[in-house]
Amino acid sequence: MAVFPVVLDACVLFPPVLRVTLFRAAEKGFYRLVLSDAILEETTRNIMRREGVTKEMAQRLEAAIRRAFPESFCTPPKCLVDVMKNDPKDRHVLATAVLSHASVIVSQNTKDFPPDALAPYGIEVQSPDTFLVHLFDLDREAMTNLIWEQAADKRKPPRSASEIVRHIATHAPAFAERCRATIMAIESGLQ
Repeated sequence: MAVFPVVLDACVLFPPVLRVTLFRAAEKGFYRLVLSDAILEETTRNIMRREGVTKEMAQRLEAAIRRAFPESFCTPPKCLVDVMKNDPKDRHVLATAVLSHASVIVSQNTKDFPPDALAPYGIEVQSPDTFLVHLFDLDREAMTNLIWEQAADKRKPPRSASEIVRHIATHAPAFAERCRATIMAIESGLQ
């Protein structure tokens, strides 16, 4: 499997189950994760707005991400950010993709990355659903196992793989549907 660089926008790092699924896929070698300080800082700010999340909790998460993926950080210079032609609040994301030679940006805000802004760099924006479906189609068994492992590692509160898939369906419904039949077959075989 070829490992290609992919930039994750902050909006796909905010939902916890989606974030863990995307990070696990990077750890499994499906793609090379690319982040920037600005992307991670935006993620931290958004997480702190969630009810019940303290500044310390959000900062611990940020530190854990930096420890887990130290080689993933790329910092585009301001002069590169300034010449990007997409939505101003997401120019740093496109500049990160350009600098890291990423071919894909994963974002819920696909409208912020119009084709004419991406075309000069050969970059495509994909929703998390589209991106995860592509990974599933690359290796159905590995992606299903990834979900199963994600459920097995979830202890507070414990969750089944079906529950993980149900949470992912909010952000990646087609991917969840692809996983659902396999997960259900595995779970019913264990009971």
